Amino acid sequence: MAISSAERGELFKLAVGFFDASPGTAYLAELTSTYEALRGAGLSQSQAIQSIATSLDNTGAFMSVYPNYQTNSEFANAWLGTLGLGGNAIATDFVVSQLNAGADKGGVVLAGLNALLAYSGDDVGLNAAKALLQNKIAAAEYYTLTLGGSSTDVGVLQASLLLCSIV
Repeated sequence: MAISSAERGELFKLAVGFFDASPGTAYLAELTSTYEALRGAGLSQSQAIQSIATSLDNTGAFMSVYPNYQTNSEFANAWLGTLGLGGNAIATDFVVSQLNAGADKGGVVLAGLNALLAYSGDDVGLNAAKALLQNKIAAAEYYTLTLGGSSTDVGVLQASLLLCSIV
């Protein structure tokens, strides 16, 4: 089963959103294989992406970026900081309230990414974060697909996004 560019875009969104990093060719191949297996098992696109998101928050790579000893507020500030939203009351309340209600971090991150990308209001901070996320996804695609970036070192994959900005 071949994936579409839209489906591949969802995988880039996960890599950027979960690790603030490009996936690189190796991790993109792993994510693609997992996605294809889930779709082959009968899951819808959104179910497959949700399943991957739920599993990513249990990986060593995720816990190296967001240790499991962080409080919900600490996690929210750290994760939202990658989007330029550290300290943003609306975004922090969104994340913390879901975690306090028992949602897993993977589900919260995915919901936050989807909400941010769908945002169409006039909040300057949220619009800047949306633009930053879109730029990071585009940079991750460039690093991985155009340059063929193949590192599996999370630090190197994160460095591929360091120059992203909202302009």
